[in-house]
Amino acid sequence: MITPIDFFKHLRWLDGRPLLDVIEPYRQQMFMESLYTFDGSQPRYNLVLSGRAKKNWKTADLIFAALYRFLAWDSAYGNDCFLLANDEGQAKDDLTLAKKIIAVNPLLEREVTVKQKEIERNDGKGSLQILPAKDIVGSHGKTYLFIGFDEIHGYRNWDIFEALAPDPTRLDALTWITSYASIYNTPGAPLFDLMRQGKGGEDPRMYFSWYSADYVTDESCEDMDREEKENTRKESWGNPGYLAQQRRRLPTHRFRRLHLNLPGMPDGTFFDAERVLDCVAEGRRRLKPQTELYKY
Repeated sequence: MITPIDFFKHLRWLDGRPLLDVIEPYRQQMFMESLYTFDGSQPRYNLVLSGRAKKNWKTADLIFAALYRFLAWDSAYGNDCFLLANDEGQAKDDLTLAKKIIAVNPLLEREVTVKQKEIERNDGKGSLQILPAKDIVGSHGKTYLFIGFDEIHGYRNWDIFEALAPDPTRLDALTWITSYASIYNTPGAPLFDLMRQGKGGEDPRMYFSWYSADYVTDESCEDMDREEKENTRKESWGNPGYLAQQRRRLPTHRFRRLHLNLPGMPDGTFFDAERVLDCVAEGRRRLKPQTELYKY
């Protein structure tokens, strides 16, 4: 079976560049480890959680993984794949990106038929479809090779994951989740629970990749500046003043969540994040105990 990198090296990005030119080595490594690591004949991972700040290729990587599973993976049960987002419109945007990649790659274009809400393999072995994340009842009972959830930061419960649980008879089924940090940073919220599992290493079949200002899974980033850790693609933006601009324009809690990949809070929250942060001394780990009695 062809590896993800061997598949990608034959493809081009939307502007005509070789696709691998826009996938840095750390992301290439992520694809190889998450998609092409095996325990015997069985893929080692059936769940991927990938978190980065806004505009750091999260959705693109989800689509790359989906296209690899949809077109290059050899599965006896077919290659049906699904894409979900916060609403059907966002899911359509994800599918549109897949369509654009196919349009600039004749190698792929001749293998599929592109429709409004799905892409079908011409050999009849499956389709890549979008699903509305809010249609929980209608999502039960589906089976798939790959399912991708884009931006689950607003999910409050596990209902859609329960509805779309992988078929236990499909040993190669893969769930790929990508998001920046959750609005609902409490137990019971899917992203909070998944991150806790990832940090604790509780699930041997979960591949956890996370880049934020306060936590990274990549040891090579440990000594980086806070904004460098979670904005791994900012040099490619060609806009060095972008983050400073966003810091000025956005409320503090939104900047932290979108661009530092730190947990946020819903609008209207009682505590104001900016005032809380004004009370925090950056870099301070501890305070010496005060032994003198204050005189009043």
